Amino acid sequence: PPERLSQRTIDAFVQLIISMARREPIVLCLEDAHLADDSTLNAFERLSIAAEADPILILLFGQPETWQRVGRKLQPESGHHRIELHPLTADEVFLFVQGILGSAPPRDLIDAVAGRTSGIPLYIEEVLFSLRQQGALIPDPKGQRWVLADGADLSLFPSNLEGIVQAQLDALPKHLRQVVRT
Repeated sequence: PPERLSQRTIDAFVQLIISMARREPIVLCLEDAHLADDSTLNAFERLSIAAEADPILILLFGQPETWQRVGRKLQPESGHHRIELHPLTADEVFLFVQGILGSAPPRDLIDAVAGRTSGIPLYIEEVLFSLRQQGALIPDPKGQRWVLADGADLSLFPSNLEGIVQAQLDALPKHLRQVVRT
């Protein structure tokens, strides 16, 4: 039955990682764990319990619902720790954008970016990259700071990360879009 095959696959995964960790320490990382299926999260959960004495650092990165799905067995008293990262505040968005651009950003840019990205650093980076790529964010004539181009309408900018990625894919030549889709 499929359940037994899945169980055996997880058992094999756990045994493989433990065996590798006994030779040398391992860091195992699962990014975007909120997108993982239950079987994958179960495998990481089982590994963390089975390998308590082994030199394995397991990092799960995900949105809060990830913890709700795996957190019941991964409690601090069993050696597990949860670090919550919150979205950046408007002031932190300002500092983050300033660090990326290398100069103080225009206030209207910060307001638009903070509002559209919900303070998520990856999204902020992608928004800035896309704005520069589209010519909406340009160096001032002296090249000392970044400014919004005349007529730049930030309200037309995609409102989520998927929209930005889709816009970047749409801008690729047709033959490259076909490669990405395959």
